[in-house]
Amino acid sequence: MKFYKVTSTNTYALAYYINDMSNEKICQECEHVYEVERYADYKVKFIGKRIADFYQAPGCYIGNKKFIGMLENYGITGYGIRGIDCVSWTDKRGNPIKGNVDELSEITIEGKCGALHHLDGSIVEGCPKCGMVSLHGQVNGLQVTDWDGSDIFSFSNWIGVMICSEKLKEACEKEKIKGISFIPIEKLHLW
Repeated sequence: MKFYKVTSTNTYALAYYINDMSNEKICQECEHVYEVERYADYKVKFIGKRIADFYQAPGCYIGNKKFIGMLENYGITGYGIRGIDCVSWTDKRGNPIKGNVDELSEITIEGKCGALHHLDGSIVEGCPKCGMVSLHGQVNGLQVTDWDGSDIFSFSNWIGVMICSEKLKEACEKEKIKGISFIPIEKLHLW
């Protein structure tokens, strides 16, 4: 089975983080976030006129009714739904526009898999204290280990980054979901 890193395209309106209303546990050694507990809806603003079905802001993936309906209709697993708090939607000049705010929800990552592994099977080294990966070293391709079988999931040492199965990618292509992009993890280059 093939797996993909999920991201949004930059050809549609862009979502910007305002305040995510969360408690973040930050490692004292590497200063990376290793656990997040959100206690209110994610606050976001949108800039741009082109409406998409899927958006990404720091620490948050956002889908509209079409995207969420597709997840349900295709039996996609490994996600949850939360509300978002959209504080504004403007064009690039700052003029307010309607957008599709009432149709949007946060897509949370519920599925899990093991730690990041290089293509050769070795573990991508992380912080000795918390285990999170900084990705400052070169990574040429990744593989999935200890996967729970969910269609949407994240690595145990790369939290908040959406990884998906081929099933989600194919469903999005069939339904012509706008604003979403897929990078095969075996071809992922990070440094």
